[in-house]
Amino acid sequence: MLQQINIKEITAKLSELWRGDEPAPIRFEKLGYRLKMPYLASPLYPLVLNRRNPETVNTSATSLWPGSAERGQRLLDGQFEFDNELIQIAEPTWAPAGASRHWKKELHSFVWLRDLRAVGDKEASIAAQKTVSFWISKNRYWWPNSWHPLVTGRRLHHWTSSLDFLSQNAPADFHKEVATSIYIQANHLAQVLPAGLRGARLVTAAKGLVTAGLALPRCPKLWRQGITLIEEALKTDVASDGFHRERCPKSQFIVLRDLIDLRNAFAQAELAEPSFLDEAITKMAPALRFFIQPDGQITHLNAVPSVSPEAVQRLLKWADGGAGPTAQESTELGFQRLSSKNACLFADVGVPAPSGYDRSSHAGTLSFEYSSGKTKLIVNCGSHVEKALWGKPQRVTAAHSTLVVNETNSSEILETKGLGRQPRLVTAIRSETNDTLMLDTSHDGYEELGLGIHHRRLRMAQSGALLEGEDRWESSAEVPAVLRFHLHPEVRASLTTDGTAVLLNPNKGPGWRFQAHGGSLEVTESIHLTGNEHRRTSQIVVHLNPAHQSRLIVWSFSKQS
Repeated sequence: MLQQINIKEITAKLSELWRGDEPAPIRFEKLGYRLKMPYLASPLYPLVLNRRNPETVNTSATSLWPGSAERGQRLLDGQFEFDNELIQIAEPTWAPAGASRHWKKELHSFVWLRDLRAVGDKEASIAAQKTVSFWISKNRYWWPNSWHPLVTGRRLHHWTSSLDFLSQNAPADFHKEVATSIYIQANHLAQVLPAGLRGARLVTAAKGLVTAGLALPRCPKLWRQGITLIEEALKTDVASDGFHRERCPKSQFIVLRDLIDLRNAFAQAELAEPSFLDEAITKMAPALRFFIQPDGQITHLNAVPSVSPEAVQRLLKWADGGAGPTAQESTELGFQRLSSKNACLFADVGVPAPSGYDRSSHAGTLSFEYSSGKTKLIVNCGSHVEKALWGKPQRVTAAHSTLVVNETNSSEILETKGLGRQPRLVTAIRSETNDTLMLDTSHDGYEELGLGIHHRRLRMAQSGALLEGEDRWESSAEVPAVLRFHLHPEVRASLTTDGTAVLLNPNKGPGWRFQAHGGSLEVTESIHLTGNEHRRTSQIVVHLNPAHQSRLIVWSFSKQS
């Protein structure tokens, strides 16, 4: 295996890491992991990992998250589909031609075992056993993709949470084969973690180490190492109000789910759970509820989990019985939710996530989404799982309902996935009257480029019939600026004949009228991304009138009777 590792490729990666803008500790961890690669690929490494041969594993905690019998049946027919990417496999293979990197990660993670389990018959359990055995036979030695710490952690969790299903009518040698592989993979994680991982990715990888350690007889060192990594990560990553440092609903969902999995694993192992688990779950559940829109979907502020409203509610039920409170703001990380019985507005009013935690960060400072009742009107473009195609376009400022100056992002989006230049100061003042909720905000993301400061004021009627705003660009720069309002795909938009207003017609409910002063109106194309889908939609663009010295746009969305 050693001779197959491309030394030039490793050298290039090392140079890239050293030039990166992540904090030094993360870069050094990644550098250390890369430097270990020749050793990990050597024939010596498996001998180091397999210091003893466990004969079996304890039946671990079963998964709390049900699979789909329909998807499971398609798997039995050789149809492996992950996030709308379908590949037909006649015979098991771990790197089929044409498969995306994301698809291969999902295949190697074994997340799909829960779908085979949902089928529930003997054929499904035998197919699962054969596939696990085949993976072990083809992946006995370390390889960068299949043994990546995050992929390995996910695989260990899905194996250990499916042991009762995998063990049905299994031959004795299968139990030993699986036990040995789990032991080797867990020891590998113990050797390499944290490997430069941070945030939700580190928690997920370490969860695999914990669940494997709990399943293996006499291996408390493994789960203790994993739980220590998670405890230290949460101290850094979760604010006192329960919001995750990565500032996106996806990380909020994933980390909360991982913590619930860990609590379940300790209960099934009949061990006292670490006290920090329940404390973190209690804090994080209201913060996840913050992101839930009136129709049950997750709002598009930065990266969004590709899950159904039912999956979100199931998670919250396991967290706190499903009836806990909903956070209305995060003053620490910069989110605001203006909500009444008839309307709801979500605003991103914080400094973007710090370096090392900004893989999913969008350049959408001061953007917002708005619903009247369950009718979504104003949205951001969202996020898609296929990063090769949508990774950068979905993150640009123009993909958000906010002001764009000189066709420039309010935060610089780096090719290395993180952010470079970004707002240093973001302000948000919330107030309310009997019938109105208000938000006064600003950010200085353009100031470093000499392009000034963006001020935004939002006023939402609690009746759900009116949303008013003012966007002021404080700058003397002679460059173009446009205000964008992306519309939900179920809202049709048309410019009036005189060009002074836009008429909005949702598929359900009354129509709306948009008006703006201080700029010219245009209705143009947009895109709406939700997990693994994309839909065409429209956006309202207000071109700032450079002749107006105030550089102020006053606008309103009003429900028509």
